[in-house]
Amino acid sequence: MVRVWFITGASSSLGRALIKVILRNGDIAVATLRNPSDLADLSTPANADRLLVLIGDVTQPEDISAVFTKTIEAFGHCDIVFNSAGRGLISEAESTTEKEARKMFEVNFWGAANVSREAIRVFREANPPGCGGRLLNVSSGAGFVGGPAVGYYSARSLEGLTESLAKEMNPAWNVKISILEPGQFAVHPRTRNNVVLPTIPAYKDPALPSQKMRQWFAAAPMVDDVNLVAERIFEFAGIVEPPLRWPIGAATVAGIRMKVNHVAEELDAFESWSNDLTVRRTQSDSRS
Repeated sequence: MVRVWFITGASSSLGRALIKVILRNGDIAVATLRNPSDLADLSTPANADRLLVLIGDVTQPEDISAVFTKTIEAFGHCDIVFNSAGRGLISEAESTTEKEARKMFEVNFWGAANVSREAIRVFREANPPGCGGRLLNVSSGAGFVGGPAVGYYSARSLEGLTESLAKEMNPAWNVKISILEPGQFAVHPRTRNNVVLPTIPAYKDPALPSQKMRQWFAAAPMVDDVNLVAERIFEFAGIVEPPLRWPIGAATVAGIRMKVNHVAEELDAFESWSNDLTVRRTQSDSRS
């Protein structure tokens, strides 16, 4: 069966790479973005019946509803939503302006949250009965493992919301939800959507962790191949029982494993501090 993919953040490095994989494998891609000209090179006559490019701003709920409606009108169903619109923000928490943080949250959290809600409704109510759908929410390795200079970027992640959504699903709807946690990609300058804010004087020591992180991002010495990642995402969408989380890339897996082990060690070391804190209420207490 030919699957219909709905992609936000279609002009990004990963979004573009995934569209190419989708088209190469015979599926249909609905690409949503603010500037259709960004995909002019892919909007060829050969792709006319399998690539639908729609103007849509994820920060505008009416845009989200409209592009989903156009998708159903065009193809009758929507099978996979790749929810990846976002922007990066490199800055110490203390150096971050509220204006820049809010701009990022409008796209990365509220935009993605609104797309998630509408996707679930479409899977349940607009798709043919029983078809359901796949929601792939793109978070980041930083969404699971916080680090210096990415505090607000980590905080905006969809980790908690997506996990809660997955637990709210009625199995009868056949809706599968996963969190994708990629690392960093080597991307073309045209597709970069990162904001790097200047540091305040207190953090200018090059030996500080946030400065080392800034240097790492500038050099990007260890990155994953976005084209290989896109191919793996295409395969992942076909898993019958997908995991809730998929850390993408060896560096991401290593970072998450290190954090999990550290959390387990802390639990063991300080578990006793949580003993004897439970108050047992009697029936008379509950009536008072």
